[in-house]
Amino acid sequence: MLEGPLTLGQRQRTVAGDFNRRWAASIGLAAAVGLTYFLTALLSYGLSLQSEGLAVFWPASGVSSGILIALGSRARWPVVSGVIVAVVADHLIMADPLRVGIAFALSDAAETLIIAGLVERYFARSSVSIGYAMSLAYSQQR
Repeated sequence: MLEGPLTLGQRQRTVAGDFNRRWAASIGLAAAVGLTYFLTALLSYGLSLQSEGLAVFWPASGVSSGILIALGSRARWPVVSGVIVAVVADHLIMADPLRVGIAFALSDAAETLIIAGLVERYFARSSVSIGYAMSLAYSQQR
């Protein structure tokens, strides 16, 4: 429905333009989350036990869960896709088989969704609760 004539310098918004902006924002968010997760994962390898090669503490999962908690459920798919791409790339750099990278990527993405979902379910969305929830998500152990 047309609300009136456009004034000078005003552009008409289209559905396709809004759709493209949303997709571009989602792709940018996925890239930012993926890069953050990837760099945090590389730094986290120093926390692994040398004898078993198992990380006792994995801050990358806390970072991705915290981002999802802070941005809400509308950012679910960009955050999950960023985590999946980062974990697969991380395992390919470590010379693991692709199937291992995919398995870890799916489990890390599920962990992110579960932690964020539980925190959103059991804590009200207030500023005090969000700060506590993000610190809880960051301190989760792998």
